[in-house]
Amino acid sequence: MRGTLPVPVVAMVFLTFVLGISEFIVMGILPDIAEGLGVAYTDVGGLVSVYALGYAVLTPMVAAVMGRFNRFRVMVVFTVLFILVDAWSMLATDYLSMLLSRVATSAVAGFLFSLGLAITVEVVSPEARAGSMAWMYAGFNMSTIAGLPLGTLVTESFGWRSAFLMILAMAVLALVLLWVSVPHGAGSVERPTGGSGGAADLVRDPRVILGAMVTVFAFGGSYCIFTYITPILEDMVGLDGSMVGAGLMLFGVMCLVSNLVAGRLSGMGGFRLAHITFGVQILVMLSMPLVAGIPVASMAFLMAVGLMMYLMNSSAQMAIMDVASRDYPGAMTLASSINPMAFNVGIVAGSYVAGAVFDGAGVEFLGFGGAVFIAMALVSALVLRRYCSAPGRGTCVT
Repeated sequence: MRGTLPVPVVAMVFLTFVLGISEFIVMGILPDIAEGLGVAYTDVGGLVSVYALGYAVLTPMVAAVMGRFNRFRVMVVFTVLFILVDAWSMLATDYLSMLLSRVATSAVAGFLFSLGLAITVEVVSPEARAGSMAWMYAGFNMSTIAGLPLGTLVTESFGWRSAFLMILAMAVLALVLLWVSVPHGAGSVERPTGGSGGAADLVRDPRVILGAMVTVFAFGGSYCIFTYITPILEDMVGLDGSMVGAGLMLFGVMCLVSNLVAGRLSGMGGFRLAHITFGVQILVMLSMPLVAGIPVASMAFLMAVGLMMYLMNSSAQMAIMDVASRDYPGAMTLASSINPMAFNVGIVAGSYVAGAVFDGAGVEFLGFGGAVFIAMALVSALVLRRYCSAPGRGTCVT
């Protein structure tokens, strides 16, 4: 994206940054939460998977219901709701209360991110859409680079509840930025035109289904590695505990670069380059056993995984949004939720497969599971391209 980001997009990127911290913070402070609530560490680990499942299931449901209302007003209301559910997590006194608060947070945060994508499409020029959406996703990467270490540091100094207090304060700031920068009329009410344009038509469209499948399989493959990134850093790269944080931060930087490059690739052809990007990613995944035990090579492998993690993400989002804006104008908010939903489905699937491979074969064979997922993403992208070759069915990235 050329030039500077529009101020409304900057505000929404900051909101995404806050949402990202809220999603990932639990991973960094699980032992502290377990001790504070008096439950087993393994039980608290369920907070991570239940968040992803809640995000995947509830986000499109909320988007389908709320798409009929003015997007700016709904964004303000749901940002306030996010503040309230974050306060619920901060004040939770038992595991069940924390679990329910995380489910509520996933639904609110997932919808807020989807809403931000939908508003971004409206407030920027068509040629700037891919780059702006890439920055929205980059907000999540920045939360792992800066926000997650900050939250961990705050927890070490003041306790785990202070991390949620930090998120609450940042969410209030995000609300103020949104109020003063986003046009209050942004996001007109969605009304179907003609005989189509609704949610039911959108979710049945093969282009939307295939675009979502690309995201599910692509992130499933990446999370075969990311789920066990700490054991990889320790056992393959050979970092001691004090250096793992630096390794995680460097991986986050690679993911940020991947997101920004994804915006460029979307403008250069998107899925027309899928055979190259996914093909290289498969080769990298298959190289994992070859680099195991070689510190420099293992670190290079991990950085390559981070660099390629998001390359097709903007293209998948643009494909779905293009289809919705042209053929299903009554379901734009729902359309914006599909790719984030697919992302979290991929997290759950990739984490499950990674666990089976890790237990059965060992850390160095995680790449084989990732390669299978990426191959399925490639097939989905190629089928999507072929389907979109007919007149009137193509998108800007197919």
